[in-house]
Amino acid sequence: MLKDNEERHGREFALDSVTSMINMLEQYDFSEEQLETMGSELSNLSSPEKRAYIEITAIGVDDMLEAKVDEKFNKKNLDEALAVVSELRNNQDVLSLLSKIHDGCVVWDRAY
Repeated sequence: MLKDNEERHGREFALDSVTSMINMLEQYDFSEEQLETMGSELSNLSSPEKRAYIEITAIGVDDMLEAKVDEKFNKKNLDEALAVVSELRNNQDVLSLLSKIHDGCVVWDRAY
């Protein structure tokens, strides 16, 4: 039973991650360099770290560029947003918090 739960959770995570990445790729015009960097960084992470990386990237870029999407945003805005997101992805406190959220130890309501 536990193994079935783990497999189901793994499939759900994979589907959510792929969906998040596709949505980002459709919404933002990432450069080849940015895509290569993200791909390289993801390939070196464990599954929980990949989940955190993708969530931080998706939420961070969306939140920082939300106002810019309504206007016409440019590569500079995306570069700046990715620089901030990169700092968040490398922050152990942020990664730890996301891990606790996924383990059910912390409840997070994204509504502000």
